Amino acid sequence: EKAKRLVCTMVYGEGTGFEVRLDMRSWKGIRPAATAVTLSSSSLENRSDFHTPNAIKQDETKVAGKAGIFPIALAPYSVNKIIFTLE
Repeated sequence: EKAKRLVCTMVYGEGTGFEVRLDMRSWKGIRPAATAVTLSSSSLENRSDFHTPNAIKQDETKVAGKAGIFPIALAPYSVNKIIFTLE
């Protein structure tokens, strides 16, 4: 509450992308845009190290909600943190 944020973390372990819709209508004071931070890879066995520094990549995107529904695109083999800002 103090930080005025709500964070939702989702882990997706399949090899193809998937879209989910987060229904945030019951949360009062959620702004109509969120930030999605995603860590993803082309395989569950990949790791980033000195030899393969980009095997796991990080992306940050804005997600627009409509009437409290937020469509979230989950990348293959990913950990997704959705950050909502509270008013």
